[in-house]
Amino acid sequence: MERPADAPNTIELIQAERPAAPLRLLSAADGIDALAAPQEGAAVTVLDLTLDGGRPELVRELLQRFNERRNLVMERLGGELVILLTPSQERAVARFAPDVWAIRSGAYLIGGGDDGLETVTGRDSSPVSETPLEPLIEEVAQARRALERQADPGTVLQVAAALIRIAEEGLHRDSRVADWARESLALLRSLATEPEHDPGEIEGLKARALLALGGALEKEGEAEESVQCTAEAVDVLRGLSKAQPRAHLRELARALRRLGERLAKIGNLQDGLEATQEAVQIARGLAREHSAFLPDLANGLSNLSNIFRGLGRREEALAAAQEAVDWYRQLVQVRPAFFLSHLASSLNNLGIAFSELGRREEALGAAEESVAACRTLAKNAPNPFLDMLAASLTNLGARFDALGRREEALVATEEAVDLYRTLAQTRPESSRADLAASLNNLSVMLGAMGQPGQALEPILEAVEIRRTLAQTRPDLFLPGLYKGLGNLGLQLNALGRHDEAIEATREAAEGFRALTQSQPAVFLPDLATNLNNLGMMLNAVGRSEEALEVTRESVESLHELVRYWPDAFLPTLAGSLNTLGIQLEAQGRHEEALEALIESRRLHLVLVASHSDAFSSSFAMTLKNLGAVLGALGRHQEALEATREAVERYRALAESHSAAFVADLAGALNNLAAILSALERHGEALDAAREAVQLYAGLYPTRPAAIAHDLGRSAQTYHGALVANGQDPESDPLLREVRAGGIRAG
Repeated sequence: MERPADAPNTIELIQAERPAAPLRLLSAADGIDALAAPQEGAAVTVLDLTLDGGRPELVRELLQRFNERRNLVMERLGGELVILLTPSQERAVARFAPDVWAIRSGAYLIGGGDDGLETVTGRDSSPVSETPLEPLIEEVAQARRALERQADPGTVLQVAAALIRIAEEGLHRDSRVADWARESLALLRSLATEPEHDPGEIEGLKARALLALGGALEKEGEAEESVQCTAEAVDVLRGLSKAQPRAHLRELARALRRLGERLAKIGNLQDGLEATQEAVQIARGLAREHSAFLPDLANGLSNLSNIFRGLGRREEALAAAQEAVDWYRQLVQVRPAFFLSHLASSLNNLGIAFSELGRREEALGAAEESVAACRTLAKNAPNPFLDMLAASLTNLGARFDALGRREEALVATEEAVDLYRTLAQTRPESSRADLAASLNNLSVMLGAMGQPGQALEPILEAVEIRRTLAQTRPDLFLPGLYKGLGNLGLQLNALGRHDEAIEATREAAEGFRALTQSQPAVFLPDLATNLNNLGMMLNAVGRSEEALEVTRESVESLHELVRYWPDAFLPTLAGSLNTLGIQLEAQGRHEEALEALIESRRLHLVLVASHSDAFSSSFAMTLKNLGAVLGALGRHQEALEATREAVERYRALAESHSAAFVADLAGALNNLAAILSALERHGEALDAAREAVQLYAGLYPTRPAAIAHDLGRSAQTYHGALVANGQDPESDPLLREVRAGGIRAG
């Protein structure tokens, strides 16, 4: 047998690590029968895939057969298994033997590193396979022809195994995967009573077929059926892992991770959490034994972080996301080509987790690092990684926006839109959906910059794309359509097109109301948000009774959610109570408004106690509105305390996050001036009113449409404060500057 020049050194390394263990050396040419031959004396079997030139056809054949018969092989080996391979053979192993790595003790990459020892990842940690399906389709056809000639159990098993291989390879690439998986399951069930076949082998293949079917059903939008298949696969693997933990624990962990993902997608977050936690626990135990299992641990931690976030358990979400990033950093040092994409994705998750805790600078740092990694990946291999770059740019835009760095947010988001437009030309379905999402974000940012006219075009395009997609796949695209309609309503409202805004927002609310019938935990928050917005819009056009009705429904929906998931929905409930208070106040129902706003303040006190930065702005808004209602009730001293605290919070936010909160600070100062005037503290009122006008005047040149009304209102408050202090408003330089800009100031 021919051996590469550096192979003897590797064999010596194995012998040095296991000085008392006899070795048995095999090559791919020896075949599966030699590997599966019963052994009594050998403590270590070395499967050297580099021997005989590492011929690809021999390696592929052996790996496929090994993967199918791994239970029998490991039972007969009786000792440790070590695999030798070259870096160029890594993908073949991941592709044709996705479960081999769960049952070997070591993997040596010859010529792959300074000391020859590196870990190898399986299918879940590699990019989507690009293996041509045609050879596998031909393999299935040959197996079927053999079955037609001789319908014996061995041939049936061969056909089933071939179908499973092509189903696994074709997942996300071929619409026939579900049919292939179902056919393989039917064949395997027909073998259940055959005594000459290892039931463990049949059950292992059955689990793989169920997982492939679950993935195909998920892609087809059959979420409940996907969960059922995945849960059945977990049950099968749980039974197998009890009998042979070395052979099946990794498979069980991966199946549990997928089950957790799919449960979370249908809104069953608690069960999804339990499945994912078990997957992480298994992977952590395996990783302690060998670093080859670290990718499974890191992947599971990323999923765990996402589910914790969905449950509102933000600190735990951050801890899991941070640990995932730490592991991927280690893995990137060993195999950057394999793990850089996973590091980029986990950094995105980390950025979101930081953001939800109000740690905006750290969130931005994670997002920027993710974009840098994605640029490297896309430069070397644009086809698989441009969409990842676009997604990371979308998140980067959101992180810039949260810091008030709106121009930078706009640049990042526009680049994401451009990339998705390019991708949509070659991958229309998936990339058009992503394009719609990035257009939605672009619209939100332009609207936040006081440019509702420019914000309208991208959201109209996003809604049109999603409406078209929803016609063929309503299960996948209706939620996105309704989210887009909600944003469209906000932009139309900002343009003064109130009737159209109400129509779009009502369609969004009614759509989410229908979706909550089947998945309340997933869509009730969206329903509550759109009802909240609809209430504000109806209130603004004088339809106060309708407004109050829908806002009360929003609050009731959120109270129901808070009963089960307080951490997740307390923030939204606090915000809706604030809106309810505003609407009740507008109707002159001051006592009811006060009751709603006091409850909102109580909830905010709970929120800021643990996550001060994340909820400081919404708390400040509630305090400002509470002060206004207390003032209307003549409770001026209490109004002063609430409004002063609102000013302090907005000032801190404006200092740390620049322009994002300057307008809010100005509004709170204007309210403070009015309350101080009512208390006849005219000197303090003048100072507050002057600062409010100065802040609004500084914003007016860049956001005239958004600021004009508030600037005029604050100028009138300032005018009154000047008069109360015995000063002439006509000679005041600040008021003259405001009037020069065309703003009425008294």
